[in-house]
This record gives sequence, C-alpha cells and structure tokens, in this order.
Amino acid sequence: MNNLVPIVYDGERILTTEQLAQVYGTEPRRITENFNNNKIRFGESKHYFCLKGQRLKEFLQYASNVVQNPSKIRKLYLWTERGADRHCKILDTDKAWEQFDHLEDTYFKVKENNINTDQLSPETQLILRLSKSIARNEIENKKIKSQISSLKLHVAEASGFLYT
Repeated sequence: MNNLVPIVYDGERILTTEQLAQVYGTEPRRITENFNNNKIRFGESKHYFCLKGQRLKEFLQYASNVVQNPSKIRKLYLWTERGADRHCKILDTDKAWEQFDHLEDTYFKVKENNINTDQLSPETQLILRLSKSIARNEIENKKIKSQISSLKLHVAEASGFLYT
C-alpha cells in the first residue's frame, strides 16, 4: 500500500477502483461486481464519484499517472473514504478490514491534520488562503485551457482556418 499515489477530487482524497482492489487484495472486477450488486447502498458524491465525458477528460489530464490506459476509459469510479468503507464491509475478509484500518490511519487521515488558523497571524492566514485558492485555480485553469483549445478547433473547422 506504500505506493498509493494520493488523489484529491472535489476537495477530498479518493481511490480509483484499481487502487481499492489493490489495497483490499482483490480484483477490480470484484469491486465493480460488488458495487453493481449493492448500488442501493451507495450514494454518488457521498461514497463515490462517477466521471464521464468532460469531467472524466479533465480528471485524466490531472491524474493520468494513476490510471492504466487512460485513453480507453469511458467511465471512471472514484471512491471516497466512506465508499472504501462500504466495500470493506461487502468484501468482509480479514485482509480488507486490516487494510481499511490502515487506510483510515494513513491515506485518509490527511484531512485531520489541518492547522487551526485562528492562532496564526493575519498575514500567515492570508498566505494560507491564497495558496489554497491557487491550488483550486490550477485545476480550473486546466479546464479553461481545455475549453479554449476545443473552441479554437471548432472555429478552425467551421471557418477553414487553423489557429495556433
């Protein structure tokens, strides 16, 4: 589990189906089968995110190094801590429970290490807020650049001109 690459989506750490299967010592298809058989017990944005279309494309630009064969993926599930917990319950093996305990203590624990900013100087608080804003804006900027590229291509195709 030491080789898990941290991924953040929508402000929280998540795991791909492949990562979750790796951690729990099972096959990705088993995770998918369990999910399909228990969909009623999972809530989107609470236990998982299902990325398709433009959201998937944007995510893969950000996290292509953690997904195998990104060009072949049409739909991607990202599991939250609560979703990983649900899968642990469904698998119900000693290995899965042991590994979930480890995930709770290490991988997902990062969110608990937040600094109490009330005790910091106003300048330091401002720097922290700005750095968080910059991180959010980097993802947004990638989205905007992708949209601009798509628009340029569309205009070029429609007008017969090529933009560079």
